Amino acid sequence: HRTIDDTMNAAHRALIAHGVIVLPKVLNKTSERVTTKGGGTAQRVELTVGYSFVGPTGDCVTATVVSESIDYGDKATSKAMSMALKVALLQSLMIPTDELDPDSETYELDDPSISEEELKQINNWFAHLEDAEQRKHAKQQFIDKFGCPPIELKANRISDFYDWAGAYMAELSVEEVSG
Repeated sequence: HRTIDDTMNAAHRALIAHGVIVLPKVLNKTSERVTTKGGGTAQRVELTVGYSFVGPTGDCVTATVVSESIDYGDKATSKAMSMALKVALLQSLMIPTDELDPDSETYELDDPSISEEELKQINNWFAHLEDAEQRKHAKQQFIDKFGCPPIELKANRISDFYDWAGAYMAELSVEEVSG
């Protein structure tokens, strides 16, 4: 892989020759402590950085990039900044890397089911529907909406369930008032 130093060396002469300076501005930063697979802790940083390429007459082009890093010490932010600059230079100046296309690889991500606690919350929601026919109808609508019974709901769909359940209850309230 091309390093930040390789990338800066590739861009430096051309930028200097044309009087262009590069000014970074962090637009967004999130940071959290994470536990590693081995049980240690590390700092994870995500940045959105705007890089303004300013010419000698004040003309300006801005590239906005997203970057992330993890570090076991205090370097997570500086690593994320280096990666952001590398991406901004490579993409803005179209510097060839002579590497394989990163889109040529695909990844299958784990799609975990909801937790036991979330399943319990869903089952409790159904249990609070006092009318058995209404509960049966709601369960069928759930299956129609999510394509599975509650026990098979994927974790990335739990917020969709809460939205659906709220809308379902609102619809019931409207039916009770108008019926």
